[in-house]
Amino acid sequence: MESVELRQKLHHYIENAEEKKLQAIFTIFEDETNEYYDHWHNEELLMNYTKENKHV
Repeated sequence: MESVELRQKLHHYIENAEEKKLQAIFTIFEDETNEYYDHWHNEELLMNYTKENKHV
């Protein structure tokens, strides 16, 4: 299935979903988003990265 078709189906599903399912979908996306960006909020990791790439 193409990305465009998936987006259309997800959009339709979300538009017609019950509140309980909307909350579940939102939680899944929110958890994935938080996992993806958490490393940028890690001060120790960022300081090490800055030190290692200072010469760049």
